[in-house]
Amino acid sequence: DTFIGSVATDVELKTLSALDSIDGGAGSDTIQIGLNGSAAAGDYNISETELRNKSSVGEIDLRGFKTTLTLSSDFVSKADTADSITVRTDKVVQTSLTNSANGTATTPLTSFATEDAVTNTVNLTKLSSNQSVNFVGGSGSDRIIMNDATFNVLKTINGGNYTEGTTGS
Repeated sequence: DTFIGSVATDVELKTLSALDSIDGGAGSDTIQIGLNGSAAAGDYNISETELRNKSSVGEIDLRGFKTTLTLSSDFVSKADTADSITVRTDKVVQTSLTNSANGTATTPLTSFATEDAVTNTVNLTKLSSNQSVNFVGGSGSDRIIMNDATFNVLKTINGGNYTEGTTGS
């Protein structure tokens, strides 16, 4: 299942709070925030409190122009695979259902510039040291905030490939 909030004024994101529940159930589940790197949609700021009462989600897919995400220990503990989650920023302008790389065969060159311009900040400081995050970065600017407790061997970080709108990744 994929839960999508495509613009900052969507009911799904405008009123997203600890009172809202998402239970992805069995299988692979994703919360997608934003669509096509649109600056017109506004900034997304998803805090740890907004992730309360969300469970059985294995991936958060950031596709906004400017997104700040703070993961909570509680949210990650209730992921599809307990204490492990994937955060990705490599599908901002997704034109292929099968290729997240957005290479020249699947993505118009003008879309690279859009993805290159996005900024994502992912705060991992609220996590426990035993929790795992797989970060898959895109061609935009990705910032990952960690502290002594969260900077450990259970983090996988792939920073992505900056393309400058000309060649693709």
